[in-house]
Amino acid sequence: TTGLLWQVIRLVNKPVIFDKRLGRFWEGGGHPDEVEHGSGKCVGRIADVHAIQVITYHRLVRDKDGFNETRLASQLILVLKDRARLVVSGRDGGGSLSDDAKVLSEFLGKPFWTAT
Repeated sequence: TTGLLWQVIRLVNKPVIFDKRLGRFWEGGGHPDEVEHGSGKCVGRIADVHAIQVITYHRLVRDKDGFNETRLASQLILVLKDRARLVVSGRDGGGSLSDDAKVLSEFLGKPFWTAT
């Protein structure tokens, strides 16, 4: 966690890159200037990040037979200074994103919040 780059692979296999040298984060490979403004992709300044948050919740899904069931899900979220939130990664099932969030928190020097 002492390097200049840190990356999260999202469920859809689109990495989110955190570059401390540039002071920016962005979704997808390449350079942040290649991400189109207004594209809906995750992009911003690391200085605007207030905290890293993980929320865990139960999600209602329909199984293959058409019955509803609940599954545990979690999201790794960037909490911005303007109170906006950006979902960086999500996971269905029992796996938690807390370990990834703690590493990202340490890397960026931002507090880690958890909510269930």
